[in-house]
Amino acid sequence: MSVPVGRVDPGESVVDAALREADEEVGLDPTSVEVVGRLPAFYIPPSRFWMSAVVGVWRRPHPLRAAEAEVAEILHVDIFSLREEERWRAVPLSAAGSTWAWQLNDGDLLWGATAVVTSVLLDLALPGWSNGRRPNDLADDRLVRPWETVSVPGAPTPRPRLGDVATRQVHTPTAASAGTDAPTHADRQAWAGGVAEAVQRLLVQLEGRGGPVAVDGPVVVLCGPGRVGAVGRAAADILRAGGEDVVVVEAAGGIDGVDGDTLIGASIIVDALVGRGLRGLLADPLLGLVRALRDVAAPIVAVDLPSGIDPERGMVGETVSADVTITAPLLVPGHVAGGAMPFVADLYVVDRDGLRRAEVVDRPAEWGE
Repeated sequence: MSVPVGRVDPGESVVDAALREADEEVGLDPTSVEVVGRLPAFYIPPSRFWMSAVVGVWRRPHPLRAAEAEVAEILHVDIFSLREEERWRAVPLSAAGSTWAWQLNDGDLLWGATAVVTSVLLDLALPGWSNGRRPNDLADDRLVRPWETVSVPGAPTPRPRLGDVATRQVHTPTAASAGTDAPTHADRQAWAGGVAEAVQRLLVQLEGRGGPVAVDGPVVVLCGPGRVGAVGRAAADILRAGGEDVVVVEAAGGIDGVDGDTLIGASIIVDALVGRGLRGLLADPLLGLVRALRDVAAPIVAVDLPSGIDPERGMVGETVSADVTITAPLLVPGHVAGGAMPFVADLYVVDRDGLRRAEVVDRPAEWGE
């Protein structure tokens, strides 16, 4: 569920883009709207977009029409109805807290980025609307996890980002035993080879494609101090041997040790900062590097886990938003946690037999559904 939304086209202002998208998606006549302002922009990590919402008063209401290719149904929602407590829901997007959601009727749940926009609008337009209560204050029976149940009939299966790679069923271990066996040197080399193969496949896909990605830029590998960093360095060596331009950034220097154009000009970013070695929240110098990736258009390949994902709890705070994650066959709960899955994105496992797209089976009961 969404408000009309889309990219800002070249030469447009944010307001121009909002009115154009509303016209294209629901047939809103731009001349019928009095624009009164914009809400504060905020970052949406899974899509790596900044959202800037435009607020208007619909001075001359008229019939709307749903764009056939984009909109299934148009809902008119009374803003005052969102103050009704029976509609309130909470979405636990991370271990650190939840965001607002609203049950509009039996089948329509307002959540995600659109709910964030709605909560900001309510705070500004109807101060005190929630009587001081926050999503974390709601009872457990008001918690909803829409990503576990959402189904779109007839929707196409997402296209794997790395193209024609065999699928492999991954039998997951219990959370207590996951990742306890240290990989051998041969295992790490195989892992590095899988990361290098993923990067090369993405580079082929970028060739001839327009947009903001610097296809002629270097592959930038961000390396932490642990085994994931070692895999990243080994992958960099493999890519260099194959003729790729590679820049290795050591995490110890933090963002202050990175030239400003290095990340912006990258063709591919490899996140080999921390993986499943995370304990607690990210802190500097790693945190500064992760935050800098918000402004990067290049695809991101995460080694093991996107940095910031807790291996047991999933989302706990700020994290890298990967396009592809390459891990060893032993998975951890963080790979499949609901709130973390949009950040993990396409999950692949690699061993001495090569790179395979992961299909998780036999998920341990203690991981939940």
